[in-house]
Amino acid sequence: MRASVIATLIFAGLLAIGLRGLVAGKSAARAHAQDNVVIIENHGKRVTVNGTQAGKTERAPFLKETVSGEYKSSSAEALDDALNVAAEKIGRHLRSRTRPIEWTPPPEFVRKHLLRNVKEDTREVSNANAPLTYRATIEVEITNDGYQKIVEEERKARVEQRMWWLARIVGGLVLILVAIAGYIRLDDVTKGYYSIPLRIGAIVLGVAGAVVLWWIV
Repeated sequence: MRASVIATLIFAGLLAIGLRGLVAGKSAARAHAQDNVVIIENHGKRVTVNGTQAGKTERAPFLKETVSGEYKSSSAEALDDALNVAAEKIGRHLRSRTRPIEWTPPPEFVRKHLLRNVKEDTREVSNANAPLTYRATIEVEITNDGYQKIVEEERKARVEQRMWWLARIVGGLVLILVAIAGYIRLDDVTKGYYSIPLRIGAIVLGVAGAVVLWWIV
């Protein structure tokens, strides 16, 4: 009876923590999305940021760059390398803003949403298996639409990160709950003769399980 009551109370507490974390995550995500609403002025030269800094202006995050990768053995590898270079450069640009965006777009995102033009040049090499090497030069551009997609992806990444933290916390607490419930059950069965060893074992198992879960998840 005692074990079931304690288990019920702890389970209710875990449920409350989980619900609170979900609500906080969604509220923060909505607030962050509102902070990144932009209004274009003068063809993207300046933006007005609504939300916590309503009425203030900052330089637009829009970017137009031409980048080149290294020479590779195939056209596909050359394009992938150029996309990687562009993704890193865009990430640095977003982080350097007054209101930085920490999310770095992956190469596939750059290919799908920011790529505007691709040029390729070749170079002969003294290799019978691959007489030509390829280098891609690409033009990437962050427009208003592209920037809004970046903001949305950053919001998703933030929500996902919060959910992972919540999963770690709840998972660790569940393991501790199982250890406590097991200790109480065994202590009842043994009528208290092994309380101290069982208590030590429950603490060790609960803490060790929580630590392992924290590092694995």
